[in-house]
Amino acid sequence: MKIDYISKYFSYILTLNIFLITIFFSSNVMSQVFPADAKPETDLNKTREELNVLRQELDKREVDLNEREIQLNALQSSIVEREKNILNIRGQVDDKLKELEGVKDNQIDRLVELYSATKPKQAANILVSTDINITSSIFKKLQPKVAGKILNEMGKLDADYASRLTDLLHPKTTPTLIIK
Repeated sequence: MKIDYISKYFSYILTLNIFLITIFFSSNVMSQVFPADAKPETDLNKTREELNVLRQELDKREVDLNEREIQLNALQSSIVEREKNILNIRGQVDDKLKELEGVKDNQIDRLVELYSATKPKQAANILVSTDINITSSIFKKLQPKVAGKILNEMGKLDADYASRLTDLLHPKTTPTLIIK
């Protein structure tokens, strides 16, 4: 009987220990999960305030981005319009250049007719004092026989001018060697 009594006593002590341990650990866990000084409503209000601040910042950024998008679209439209204007002006300039080139060609053709009918010495006297580029354009359209006679007379008047004109008409090329 004494053994039964001791066995029951140990059983009670063991149960009591388990009960105390359970209470101790559950109170530690509970205090960590739900601290005594925690105010859930205050934390929730704080979180709401933080979310409202973030939402306001996002709204402000959205407004800024929308304004920038509007500005960029306006700039893009302006650039497209300017590009169209530039292309239009470029077309007009090209047309004018073609027109001027045609007028220049007509004037050169008239001068070719004039110098073809003029004596070589008289033509050389006039052409030596003319811009070398214009003289070159005239010589390119003259018949080779007439151009040769005028160039001969030019060489007598101004050899340097005649040499530069010849260089313009027939640029110097380096000879190529063919090795077999």
